[in-house]
Amino acid sequence: MDVEFLYTEVCQDADAAWLALCTILDELPLDATVRRIRVNSIEEAARLGFSGSPTIRFNGMDVQGPPAGEPPGLGCRKFFHHDGQTRGWPEVETIRSALHLAAGGGMFCCDV
Repeated sequence: MDVEFLYTEVCQDADAAWLALCTILDELPLDATVRRIRVNSIEEAARLGFSGSPTIRFNGMDVQGPPAGEPPGLGCRKFFHHDGQTRGWPEVETIRSALHLAAGGGMFCCDV
């Protein structure tokens, strides 16, 4: 499994997102290559398909894709949570569900 954590230095929510990702990865018996990538320029954002910080991808799949047509950028992202609010990091459940999908749905058994 290829895991990418992309962020900008100025994003205040990157640490919360990193903690949520690490929580999931520590729970599961997963053979993964984890890359933490700091995005420093709009050119780099365009090259990486990065539309905001933080971005978490499993095998290239974003845990909660940005809105369609969202251009590359260095701003902070917002993620929808089950309580109807938006926050600057994805819920642990969202990360877990995306990981399950990226693994083909058969890597582990859980209620997601």
